[in-house]
Amino acid sequence: IGCWALETACRQLRIWQVQYPGAADLKIGVNVASQQIKDSKFLAILDRTLEQTGLSGKSLNLEITESNLMDYEPETINLFNKIRNRGIKINIDDFGTGYSSLQYLNRFPISTLKIDRSFTKGMLKEKDNFEIVKTIIALAQTLKIEVVAEGIENVKQLQVLKKLNCKFGQGYLFSTAVDCQSAEYLIESSENV
Repeated sequence: IGCWALETACRQLRIWQVQYPGAADLKIGVNVASQQIKDSKFLAILDRTLEQTGLSGKSLNLEITESNLMDYEPETINLFNKIRNRGIKINIDDFGTGYSSLQYLNRFPISTLKIDRSFTKGMLKEKDNFEIVKTIIALAQTLKIEVVAEGIENVKQLQVLKKLNCKFGQGYLFSTAVDCQSAEYLIESSENV
């Protein structure tokens, strides 16, 4: 299933990039299970997928959960470096909910931390959640890692995140999850703006 999801996502993004010239810089994030990364053939699967779909590695972000970092062997750092050398970014999804050590952040070639939606959702009501969000953003900036706030549902959350210098976000404020046809409509309509 993991290989199918990776190939399907890469193939679809490449179709859109060709079909809509304004979409040439679009990127896609694909969740990757720890079993996939532990597979000795994973790098070959990535290479084959990019070759068969015609997608540049620079258009692909692999998303792994923070809790999965604890399971990785030292050779995984080498694998992640090889992935990064192909232009592929590695994002840590649901950051703040796992039990990993912060030392992983400077050992692994991580491109983006995605702040878990539970912190974003609670940051307006609970000071602790606000401080966690603020700290994650500051930590990411210090380490020169991009940060994405997940679960933005209202304008007030967006305003607070902007004040904290969080440049990227996702959530229902921007859009609900969409199917392929709806995504294509969004791409097409953004080209006509």
